[in-house]
Amino acid sequence: MPNQSSISGLPTSGKFFFEKTEVCDVAPYPSAETFALLQELYAKDGPIDRAYRSQGIRYTDTRFLRIIEGELFVDRERELQSLFPSHSYFVGTDYTPKPSRIKGFLTSLRNTSRLQKIHGSVDEYRARLRVMLDRELKTTTIDEAKREFFDDYETIFTVNLIAGNAITQLQRSLPKDISIAEALSYFPEGIEPLWKAPTGLIGSTLEFTDESAFISNAVDHISTSIPDGIPLKILQNTQNFLRLREYGRWIAIRHINHLRDLYPHINPPNVPIVPLPTIITDQKLPIAPIKSIGVSAGIATGILVDSPTKGGILVVSTLSPALVQHFSMIVGIIASHGSIMSHCAIVAREMGLPVVTKYPIQTLPIGKRVTIDGGTGRVSIDEPCA
Repeated sequence: MPNQSSISGLPTSGKFFFEKTEVCDVAPYPSAETFALLQELYAKDGPIDRAYRSQGIRYTDTRFLRIIEGELFVDRERELQSLFPSHSYFVGTDYTPKPSRIKGFLTSLRNTSRLQKIHGSVDEYRARLRVMLDRELKTTTIDEAKREFFDDYETIFTVNLIAGNAITQLQRSLPKDISIAEALSYFPEGIEPLWKAPTGLIGSTLEFTDESAFISNAVDHISTSIPDGIPLKILQNTQNFLRLREYGRWIAIRHINHLRDLYPHINPPNVPIVPLPTIITDQKLPIAPIKSIGVSAGIATGILVDSPTKGGILVVSTLSPALVQHFSMIVGIIASHGSIMSHCAIVAREMGLPVVTKYPIQTLPIGKRVTIDGGTGRVSIDEPCA
């Protein structure tokens, strides 16, 4: 595990815990301009603060985003205390958040309760996002364009929160023999058909220098047979909010494209040749069994590869949006981190591509044949390939 002496830019004293979480997927290697924009999104009175306040949640800007050797990390301790000021990761030995002080306890308790109650109407948020997507972006200064983006992002972030709660509700409603990944692979009647994606966009993240092809959902279908144990109304609501979350991503990328055109110059990011590990800490993490999870159901067998190869199971550090362009070539993905709500996971489910995350990919023998279960997260290593 890397420590202060092996990586520049880390604290020289005190405890620290940095991790590449789903937040980092929006700009894994941010330019200076992108990092400044991200800081504004999370700042006091910014769109994320306003979204939380609209739900009665008290948020504090703790400046938890951090660039370490060119890569975006989250300071997990600071992130935790932005919503739960009485809690800490540095209590006990199992490295899970626990109350550590009396100050802020009532705020933490209230925020916990209110976060679990966030909900909304699909029709209401669909209408809001439709207006945002159809609106022409005409602002001519960076400050005006940012204000317009931040106004939209307040709604986009709220949709993300609702989608997360919808997934939690669905998971709690499922029988033990059906995983959340399997449930989300079904698309019941009542899912609104995919909107036509915007044209002329560049990039799939919030990074200003992202020049990859813009990629949207590619498949739209209704499942003909859904297991009896899956509650259809809850599944329908969850799938609709995941789709709205994807539309929110389109809107955000439209704003990034517009802002990019207004900047006179954008400094290129510092992309490392060898990426840093997912977690950087001075603490000794407990040795625990592998707890990988499936985020896109299905079973696939293939050779482990570290670059897109026909018929291979791709091993990556994160489920980035750019991976979607390789889905027609590979048969599965294993990643060290990534969310069931990520764009990559959403499209994988629609295309039936098995995906496993939260797996210690450094233990995987590239070149060997494996079988993965994208429903349970199980990875079975077979005999070496000939």
